[in-house]
This record gives sequence, C-alpha cells and structure tokens, in this order.
Amino acid sequence: TLVAAYILVERQLSSPIQPNIRTRKALQRPPVGWGIITSFLLLGGTVMASTMWFERLDQTNSGKQLVIEWDNLGHSYQNDEIPYRARTQLRYSKGKRTSWIPSSGTKATAYHFRWDRDRISLFNSIHRPEVCLPSVGLKRVDSIKAITTTTSNGTYIQFHGHQFLSQNRSVFVWFGVWDHTLTLIGLESAPGNRLKHTWERKRAESRQSIELILTGQQSWSEAESSLHEWVSTAIKSIPTTKND
Repeated sequence: TLVAAYILVERQLSSPIQPNIRTRKALQRPPVGWGIITSFLLLGGTVMASTMWFERLDQTNSGKQLVIEWDNLGHSYQNDEIPYRARTQLRYSKGKRTSWIPSSGTKATAYHFRWDRDRISLFNSIHRPEVCLPSVGLKRVDSIKAITTTTSNGTYIQFHGHQFLSQNRSVFVWFGVWDHTLTLIGLESAPGNRLKHTWERKRAESRQSIELILTGQQSWSEAESSLHEWVSTAIKSIPTTKND
C-alpha cells in the first residue's frame, strides 16, 4: 500500500499542473486597472475632439439674452407659480410665469424660460404651444409665420403666432425660441438639424423662450398689436456674460 501511494504521488508531481475552468477564466480576464485606464483615455479623447471640433462662443462679446422689465408694463401684474409637472418636464435653468389684465375683458399670461447648454436637449419638442396646449384641451385652428417686432432698446426679434379655441373663445399665442444670438430657431430636436449644426461646427450655448398667451381678443390684428406694445415696452436685450 505504501509503495502504491508513493508511485501515485510521484506521478502527480511529475505531470504539469492543469488549472480548473474557474482558474483559467480568471487568468484570461484583463486586469481591472487596465479597463479603468482605457475608459479614462477614451473619455479624455472624446472631450478633446469635441473641444477642437466645435467653435465655442465668447459669450462676453457675442451672446445676448432677453429680460422682461415688468415695472415698465403700465399694468399691475402678478407672478404665478409654474405647475410642478411643467417644472419637472422642462427642467429649465431659469423660469417665470406672470399674468396681467391689458384691458377690460382680456387677460395676458407670459412664460419666460432659459436653458443653459447642459439642459438644452432635455426640453426640445416639449415646450411648444402646439404640443402643450392641445394636451390641456385647447384646439389649434390657425397659425401664422414668424413676425418681427422690436424690443424697448431697438433689437429685432421674431415670434410665431397660433390661434386656439377654448370653449368657443379665441386664444392667441405668440411664441419664440432663440439661441444665444437671438436668432429664432425651429424644432432643434430633429436629427437633420442636429447633424447639420454638428457638421457646421456649431454648438448651442443656451436657449431662451417667451410665450405670450392672450384671451379675450377677437382678431389677429388685435393680438399682434398687443404683442408689439408689450415687447416694445417691457422686453429688453442685454449682453450675456459668463455668469448668466
């Protein structure tokens, strides 16, 4: 028995050691450290390539933004709370909702939102009258192409116009979304627009929108007159700084 045990031990020692399946898989895995290093290298390369490709805007010289000087309105006004659902969906950087009575039998409500660059893609295609208002029961019956109006300090801006019906009453809506140069833009979430801007080395630095909702007015001419009066009295363009 001792001789047989000795021969068995000698054969095992003289034969090469074969790792089991679990051991072989462990040996085949790359070290964890190399995976982390590779990920950081790829991330760093992506950031560098993006920075080199896009032309960054010097906002201290070229950027503009719109501010609403409510004390110039000439009417008493009140700031209303923005609904929780709108806040969570739009995820704006700054936002305000204000209402006032322009004249007897009419009401005006304005929404003013701003999105910084890191939030732009989150609101696209959500905050638009033709999307938001039908979801709360309004029926769109007419639209007009962009019209140009002038701020209190002489800056030209454009708005799109929409007409809705609410319980057989007309609701006129003026709406605009602008980039950092106050250029009116369209539905930027479309893939074609994004690819076009990327190819042209243009990266959105910020977005801002203004929506004016008018109830109690009877015609497009009345609604357009109210828009011109409001913009020329209460809206002003100012340079955008890096801290804005």
